[in-house]
Amino acid sequence: MQRQWIIDNLYEKGYSYQELLSKFVIDGKADFEEMILGILDVHHIDVINNISVLGFLQHHGCPTPLLDWTYKFQTALYFGLDKLEENTGSREIDNYFSVYFINQKDMEGGGMRQVMDDSLDVFDEEHSAEMIAKYSKDEAQRLEMTEHFKGRKIFDKDRIPGSGMIEYVTRVEHMIEFPLSFFSDKDANTGFIFSLNNSKNILNQSGVFVWNASPSKPLEVVGAELYFADKENANPDEYRFCECFNINKELASYIEQKLAEDGITKDYIYPTLDIDTWGVYEKNV
Repeated sequence: MQRQWIIDNLYEKGYSYQELLSKFVIDGKADFEEMILGILDVHHIDVINNISVLGFLQHHGCPTPLLDWTYKFQTALYFGLDKLEENTGSREIDNYFSVYFINQKDMEGGGMRQVMDDSLDVFDEEHSAEMIAKYSKDEAQRLEMTEHFKGRKIFDKDRIPGSGMIEYVTRVEHMIEFPLSFFSDKDANTGFIFSLNNSKNILNQSGVFVWNASPSKPLEVVGAELYFADKENANPDEYRFCECFNINKELASYIEQKLAEDGITKDYIYPTLDIDTWGVYEKNV
């Protein structure tokens, strides 16, 4: 989305980034809700949340603040090879293509699942202390009850799906306050499901999303700003938003052959080429 924001001079034309994204969600729901629901097993208020809709739009052509990554190295290799150009110059680096990767452990702390989990833990602690203070007769009983209920949870996370909590938290007006975040439905047993696997493209590509709330700054710049804001005396040389494998282009045909043997082909990666969400962008810009 940052590229389109700059190329199309949307800021100079008076567009509000937040309002534009909200319009994308509204039109995305109107045009594609039936498709999104068609591939999901569970239907409730949290399924058609803003991130779910934006993720669908992103994977099918409409630019959004969600950058799509993958858990699967084979998929990353496929995209690295896609539209690969032969080096016709003299620079050695152009003999290689790159596959970039992020360590998930470095992203999870700022992921929306972790943010929600931490918030519920704080709620549990505060509410538990409040209830114990209310019903204990004296300080001794308060301490005894505090120890007895230590580690117990008041809020049942199994009841989160369908409660409306995820739909509320992921609204554009709330997400815009998070400079960087991470969305994944890989570990569904946590209770925090964002209904991201709502497209055959996303499923086959083992998709995962990184949210960048800035309309103009690249993902790695936002990440660097957050990193150094948290560590005032950090050495600039120690920060890397991501790492990469540089692979010689001479291996391209061999890699393509191996991927095809494993079923990683264009038809597998793009099973729904007929779905095009670019019209949502065009309608609002």
